[in-house]
Amino acid sequence: MDTLNLLLDGLQNALTLENLMYAAIGVLLGTFVGVLPGIGPAMAVALLLPVTYGLDVTQSLIMFAGIYYGGMYGGSTTSILLNTPGESASVMTAIEGNKMAKRGRAAQALATAAIGSFIAGTIGTLLVAVFTPSIAEQAVKIGAPSFFAIMLFSLVLVTSVLGSSRIRGFIGLFIGLTIGLVGLDLSTGQARLTGGSLELADGIDIVVVAVGVFAIGEALWTAAHLRRRPVDVIPVGRPFMGRDDWRRSWAPWLRGTALGFPFGAVPAGGAETPTFLSYIAERKLAGSKGRTSEFGEGAIEGVAGPEAANNASAAACSCRCWRLACP
Repeated sequence: MDTLNLLLDGLQNALTLENLMYAAIGVLLGTFVGVLPGIGPAMAVALLLPVTYGLDVTQSLIMFAGIYYGGMYGGSTTSILLNTPGESASVMTAIEGNKMAKRGRAAQALATAAIGSFIAGTIGTLLVAVFTPSIAEQAVKIGAPSFFAIMLFSLVLVTSVLGSSRIRGFIGLFIGLTIGLVGLDLSTGQARLTGGSLELADGIDIVVVAVGVFAIGEALWTAAHLRRRPVDVIPVGRPFMGRDDWRRSWAPWLRGTALGFPFGAVPAGGAETPTFLSYIAERKLAGSKGRTSEFGEGAIEGVAGPEAANNASAAACSCRCWRLACP
């Protein structure tokens, strides 16, 4: 009851016209920065920190929250329209979202991403407000065995998301592990695979890898085809979601929220693992309904689920921030 009373009191203080205006400004700025490839939500908050210097504590936190959530959603825009993830958690969105855009369904892809982000963020925030103390108490008790299980689970996801080709999955896994080894060891400070270069001491950011793989490949493909034929202008089509889109999206939104929130509350869980897991779950469920062929060609479930998992994970991160800093 005390938690509910505090929540209602906080909503009463936050739901003023001035605070809502700061929230809207934060979301708008965060979306603008999140659209830029390679700049994630954390970087967006750091870049826009001076904007909040003249505000009080409550208004600053509200604007920071808006910037963070706007940055999380902004990465999906470039994923869908340009096949270039704005941050690492939007990689799965690019797989299906860009295919939808090329079929003239960019508006539906952006809409299901936005609505799913809103629903997952709202549900995640309410769960955080109710269960933060108990979740935080359990989160700080997680030790090395749990971290090992999370890493092993993530590696299994990498090999399974690429479909029937296990060779491609394991090749991608070992390439990723090799890239992750570059830099200084966090425990011993020993340089690994740096080749004596100081520039590689900090390692290679996953955002740089994701943006490089998608953006460079897309740029080379576009340049090669523009030499042979003119640009194909794809009509947008209906600028709203149809009844079938809503029917196919609401369940992935809820499943993505259920998958993203626990991983966000776990230290070192991150948003990448639940988005991969959500995509795999939606593809498996589509297979049971005979719609597996749509995945890889622009299935709306492949956008709705990962985007919901992405934002639910971001909301759950505050559970860890209540007791320890987010990574």
